[in-house]
Amino acid sequence: MEKQKVVLGKLLEEKARKNKDKVFLHFKDDKISYKEINDMSNRVANGFLKLGVKKGENVCIMLPNSAEFLYTWFGLAKIGATEVPVNTTYKGEFLRYIIDNCDAKVMVIHNQFLERLKLIQQDLPKLEKVIILDGGEIADLKFASIPYKDLLNYPAETPEVEVDQYDIEAIIYTSGTTGPPKGVMLSQGYLTGMGVENVKHRGLISKDVVYTALPLFHGNAQALTTMPCLIANASLALGERFSATHFWDEIRKYNATQFNFIGAMLSYIYKQPPKEDDADNPVKLAYGAPIPKDIYWECRHRFNIRFLEPFGLTESGIIACNLYYDPNPKLGSFGKVADGYEVRIVDDDDNEVPPGVVGEIISRTTKPN
Repeated sequence: MEKQKVVLGKLLEEKARKNKDKVFLHFKDDKISYKEINDMSNRVANGFLKLGVKKGENVCIMLPNSAEFLYTWFGLAKIGATEVPVNTTYKGEFLRYIIDNCDAKVMVIHNQFLERLKLIQQDLPKLEKVIILDGGEIADLKFASIPYKDLLNYPAETPEVEVDQYDIEAIIYTSGTTGPPKGVMLSQGYLTGMGVENVKHRGLISKDVVYTALPLFHGNAQALTTMPCLIANASLALGERFSATHFWDEIRKYNATQFNFIGAMLSYIYKQPPKEDDADNPVKLAYGAPIPKDIYWECRHRFNIRFLEPFGLTESGIIACNLYYDPNPKLGSFGKVADGYEVRIVDDDDNEVPPGVVGEIISRTTKPN
């Protein structure tokens, strides 16, 4: 990729010029074009600059899936500030830890989460300003508070901030299996690079509509859904939350050709009562993992879809993939090593083990970012 395409803000500008009124985002009944999402992101970016947010500073985002989440994320990227998406289920010590650990002075939050913030506000010495979406009682907050709508009153001009591919674009906190969650620092180049590789993996083209009900605070919805859509000039269909009951209704509503899933989502979809029109849907490819071996083929035939099963980490990106065009995939495997990675299976002493022997997966990338 050329340098100007590696940076998210420049990429969005280019796509807005190219695609103009084409729909980038379907959310509820709204259709938001490439141009509109770029303009709104510029307004938010300029609003952040006016509030004193500087390049390299971290800003927490605690919002449900919404267009405003994208405006905020993209707006911060345009000024070289770092988004820190916060799991919307967090409260108490989990929430306090994330906000304090990332040294955020500014937080964007939906009013439905304000009570949680109020309960810990005395233990947040670094936080100074809170930008609140959709109103809410703010009189007893100790922080300076700003309505989110105020950010949208700024000019839609591109902010003049130099941003490089190695600047940190996001800090995404992973699950804390050995202690508190770990903040993974991801560069601008990581995010766009992951998007490019994902487009290749899934054969994404401009006519595609990709549906996800996964939360935007998670790396999957960002790097493996939103970014590939942007790079491929495709459309993103964003659900408010996952519902197995209404899943296919949403798919058909947006005429989605691909969807993302993780964890038990596929099993929940499979366990819904069979319907005569299960195979009558626009989906060509389902992207996610794990896929239980005992339902793999039945899901393929029942829903008339193909699967792409990836394996990766927030820290590494997708290091392996079981490709959807393989007519006889090896079930229970996540495929072959992806381009740009080296992977080994080692024992407790880091010696490589032979095939069939259980060991630890270690990997490294051969590319920057």
